[in-house]
Amino acid sequence: MDRRLDKTRRRRELIVEAAVDCFAEKGFHQSSMRDIAAHAGVSLGNLYNHFASKSDLIVEIARLEARDMKTLLTRMDGEGKPQGIILQMLEQLWDDCRDPLLGRLSLEIMAEASRNNEIYRLFEQNRQMRASILSEKIQQSLSTRGDQLLVAEALIDLVEAKALREAIEEPETPTATFETLKPLILKLIS
Repeated sequence: MDRRLDKTRRRRELIVEAAVDCFAEKGFHQSSMRDIAAHAGVSLGNLYNHFASKSDLIVEIARLEARDMKTLLTRMDGEGKPQGIILQMLEQLWDDCRDPLLGRLSLEIMAEASRNNEIYRLFEQNRQMRASILSEKIQQSLSTRGDQLLVAEALIDLVEAKALREAIEEPETPTATFETLKPLILKLIS
């Protein structure tokens, strides 16, 4: 039975990876379930056995993002000084958004979230999880008290926006790196 469950789990992973590739390359609405099945190397019927719709695939991507983020945040929590943890978290966000595939996927998800409340809610929960942890670390880092959640959200916006712009404009010749943002980030959290 374990072997069958492992095979099913792996097939679901292949389908999700194929959906990520298709959504990033062609866009959410331009990608068909048939495209995703072909890219995953499974039959259309097999795809539908795992996911009833493209929206279900986006929901699975949100769930996997939340799982990966929880793992990352748990690993980082308690490791070193708050400023170092903040920088690690934001650098990981930078790397994810700067990756051309993940950057394009993020933009597709943002566009779809603007039209679909369920998708918006799922990805907003993930964003708030990241902002909440950042906010806690900022509170530990700052000597004065203010609206740490607002600072955390502004930092996420700064890193995401700049990294996504870099990923889609000139992926071969970046004008900014995470290192160029560090002084501004440190200024905001100190």
